[in-house]
Amino acid sequence: MRVSLPARQHRVAVYLRLPTAGTIGVTVGDDGVSRLILPPGSEADRVTRVPLGGPHPGFTVADVRGASLDEQGREHFHVYRPVHGGAHAPLVGYQWLRNDEAQRSRAHQLIVEHVRATPRAGASRPPSGHYLDRFTRLMHCEGCHQPNKAAELAPTSRLPLWPTDAQGWYVPLAVMRLRGELSTTAQFHDPNAGDPFVTARCGVHGERNAIERQAGAVRWYQCENGTVPYGVRAIRRAVAQHHVYSVAVCRSRRWLYARMDAAAKAAFANAIIGCEPIL
Repeated sequence: MRVSLPARQHRVAVYLRLPTAGTIGVTVGDDGVSRLILPPGSEADRVTRVPLGGPHPGFTVADVRGASLDEQGREHFHVYRPVHGGAHAPLVGYQWLRNDEAQRSRAHQLIVEHVRATPRAGASRPPSGHYLDRFTRLMHCEGCHQPNKAAELAPTSRLPLWPTDAQGWYVPLAVMRLRGELSTTAQFHDPNAGDPFVTARCGVHGERNAIERQAGAVRWYQCENGTVPYGVRAIRRAVAQHHVYSVAVCRSRRWLYARMDAAAKAAFANAIIGCEPIL
């Protein structure tokens, strides 16, 4: 599935780096979901780009948020922001050790001070108070990135709907899952909307179609019974038709699968079915 975006003009990509040594393991949570265990030295970054606008084509980086595992397997969060609002500005940022309150507090203070005084990417003035408040709320990474978090059962949950892996990361596990929770609010456009190879369903066994809602350019989903809607990608059919995004999903799955140990490969073997033609 694709990650939900706050606005269609934004482009969000998640990059994962794994150490050359070490393999991906697996654990099974209390909910019966198999979860990835990434090796020490792994790092993930969520990079948000915004259009340059005016006569300048392309996009510029607006925000980077990520996490890394040190050689002891301890998790560090980090946030990077542009040093000015112009195109392709250098980034400045801070990191802190998970559950180290002193480091977290100081890093938050420094990055919020920077954001308060610095124009956002593509802007000429510092951000509004509303933007700064929202940015500050989203700095509490530990709250959302809970290790082995189950998928949320209520569409109105304050947490992301997806389950997390053993590190509390969302996207590596989402790449390997055969179904993914869809946006349930007008605040987040779901890029799966309109994808000819994704079916939006409701119920444990997908017995009903989800209802698609739309407000302007934003599209999201609802289930009549109040459950969380989810999407299923027809990956074999999509790959056979050379669907660009589905081919990219398969390549990501195969890249992760090649770095798994035997137990993890057994647990996620179904994710590779349909991706066999992709090299």
